[in-house]
Amino acid sequence: ISHQQFSSCVSTILPSISSMIRTFVLNGNWETIISRRLFSILFETRLCFLCPNLQKLILRWFTCDRVMTLLMDNLGDCEHLTELHI
Repeated sequence: ISHQQFSSCVSTILPSISSMIRTFVLNGNWETIISRRLFSILFETRLCFLCPNLQKLILRWFTCDRVMTLLMDNLGDCEHLTELHI
């Protein structure tokens, strides 16, 4: 999809369907190409608030340090999370 479509999905569609999301894939490469607003939504929001019923999280293309930061800062209180794929 185009960057504009991706931006629309993250800022408009994702929040409107967030309670229905069970599996989420997060790509570390996105950090360098997205706007500050999208970065805030995807990488600074606690996942339990972004996707309260998240069961499976897939992390792709992250450095070890970045994965550790995400795990410590963004995954707390994800009560339904049962699978983590790195």
